[in-house]
This record gives sequence, C-alpha cells and structure tokens, in this order.
Amino acid sequence: MKLAIVLSLLSLFIYAEKIKVWKEKAGVVIVEAEHVQNRNSLPPYWEIVRFLKGFKDDGFVQWKGTSYLKESYEDITEGRILTYHISVQKEGDYYLKIKGICFDETQANVLVRINSGDWKNFVIENDGNVNWDSNQASDSYPVFFPMGYHKVEIAGVNSGFLFDKFMLVNGSLFDLQGKENFAIPYEEKRESKNEYISDETFPVR
Repeated sequence: MKLAIVLSLLSLFIYAEKIKVWKEKAGVVIVEAEHVQNRNSLPPYWEIVRFLKGFKDDGFVQWKGTSYLKESYEDITEGRILTYHISVQKEGDYYLKIKGICFDETQANVLVRINSGDWKNFVIENDGNVNWDSNQASDSYPVFFPMGYHKVEIAGVNSGFLFDKFMLVNGSLFDLQGKENFAIPYEEKRESKNEYISDETFPVR
C-alpha cells in the first residue's frame, strides 16, 4: 500500500509542468488574453494581435477558425479552447466577465468553462468599442472557489473575435442586483501586469 502511494506521488511529480498562474488579489483576478497557459503557445486558429489601431488595449488574441458550432457544444475541439490557471486565496463565489469585440457581427458569443464544468455563453455587444460582456451577474456563473488552483477555459465561437481579457470578482465585493458591468470599477485600478504572473509547478489537470 505504501509503495503504491509513493509511486502515485512520483508519477504526479514526473508529469507536472510549469505553467503561468494568475493570482487573485483582494477578491479580484484579471487575466490578459495573450498570456495563455503553455508559455504563450496558442492552439491552431488563434493568433496574437499586439496592436489594434484606434484602441488603447495593446494585446488581443483572435479566433480565426470557423463560426460553426452545434448548440449542444459537443463539437468543441481542443484547438478552439484557450486555457488559463488562477490561484485563489479568498474563498467564495466568483463571477466572471469577458472583454473583447467581433467587428463582423452585431454581437459576439464566447463560451466559458470553469474547472471542467458546463460551458456557459457570454454575449459581447458590438458598438465599435472593446466591451465587457452584457451578461447580468446572475448569468455570469457564479462558481464557488475554495482556496487553491482553478482552471478557466475560453472557446471561440464567432470567426474574427478579438479577445482582450477576462475578470473574476468575488461576489462579496458588489451588489448582485441588476449588475451588468460589475468589472468596470476594478479594471483600471487593479489592472494585472506581468508581475502578477508566476511560474508554478503542479500536476497536469
């Protein structure tokens, strides 16, 4: 029995990898889209766009694949998914907002999955600006995060979608009633820069 446990622990160590981890600070996590899990290596049909004329945001990733996707989401492949990891110290219910634009559509649909749960649809309206999604707080998860590591996956839907960033906010920080753009108060004053990224090693999930 002891030998089995030792072998199990050794296997976790052998197959561990160093990844980028975004750390929660005071109940807020802000993740820049271009800093994906595997050392900035993007899946097929995602491309980094460093500068977009007329916009102050200077880092996007763009979905160049197909817009076709079954409503059941059963045809989502790994090549459509961007993966991020975060580290949480403040436990609680977290609500997610995602920011971007699709110039070719009146609105963009983006799928988000947390800790391998169900996919949820986030809608970003196109008024010519890079916007936060228009989901109400009640439709922006929530998901309970205990202390520790968590995985967030973003799946592109509309071809040409430019993804800027996403944010997770602890529900204790805002009033849930009718809240649509609860991310805005935290965007400027708590903008995550590279110093908030750390390389940490833990088993592949």
